[in-house]
Amino acid sequence: MFRYGSWNGFSLTGLTNHILDPVTNVEFLMNEKEVYYKFDLINNSVFSRFVMNPSSIGQLFDWAIQTSSWRVMTGGSFDTCANYALCGANSICNISNNPVCECLRGYEPKNFKEWNVSDWNGGCTRMVSLDCDGGDGFKQYTGIKLPDTSSSWYNMTIDLEECKKTCLQNCSCAAYSNLDIRGEGSGCLIWFDQLLDMRQLPAGGQDLYVRVLASELDHFRDEGRGSVGKKLVGIAVGCALFVMSIMILGLTLIAKKRKLRNSRKEVMDIPTLDLSVIIKATNNFFVVNKLGEGGFGPIYKKMDKSWL
Repeated sequence: MFRYGSWNGFSLTGLTNHILDPVTNVEFLMNEKEVYYKFDLINNSVFSRFVMNPSSIGQLFDWAIQTSSWRVMTGGSFDTCANYALCGANSICNISNNPVCECLRGYEPKNFKEWNVSDWNGGCTRMVSLDCDGGDGFKQYTGIKLPDTSSSWYNMTIDLEECKKTCLQNCSCAAYSNLDIRGEGSGCLIWFDQLLDMRQLPAGGQDLYVRVLASELDHFRDEGRGSVGKKLVGIAVGCALFVMSIMILGLTLIAKKRKLRNSRKEVMDIPTLDLSVIIKATNNFFVVNKLGEGGFGPIYKKMDKSWL
């Protein structure tokens, strides 16, 4: 069995592939006497039909003149998570996960043995009972097909903040959401006790605020701070490594420059002697001490060490 979801002002929340077509206008009408959905053709020359199959899945078709075939205008996301209450109570189905079913935060499988073999019919139950003395809060889920409204209450005039306060005043209230998401959102929709047939939608969906213990809220905040803390630590470590790399590179360049300077000094550091010392060492340039001549002039041998 498939459930289309509740009306949010634009469409039914379960119609993930709803096409905004200029020939069809979908409306939700509700008053003291009746509640119904209305499909109107803007262009009466276009043919349309609504088909309900044996699986209780309904689809609206219109006739496409260009292709001479019926075109699907509204329908549901018919995958594993489309099955009604596949994951049982107080759980959410996400077709991108494996397994697809997951308990809401603050809940655990009612029967772990069955849950671990992918038998999710038993659903989930709260790990700890609610406080109901003003110590509870709400965990926000986004992009959700809202729960079955069989056990719900609505008010079309109050805003989301007032909706939250109303929920906290009733210990049986399990979650709340906007009734209409057009504009900044309006109205209030509240669920009591168990939450059935929720799924994470690949596109669209709505925000749902699920009631949790204050301790769970602290846990969510700690997780957020931990995530931010990890990012800050990562940035700090990265900066430190960058600075150390620059310092090491600078010290290496300085060491190389010093080594090059010293080597040049050794090459250019030729000893110089006074003329008097040279005269004494060569016995006044005595011809006997002359060894020969080169490109730089005559070469003499020194007499002994006494001249030093």
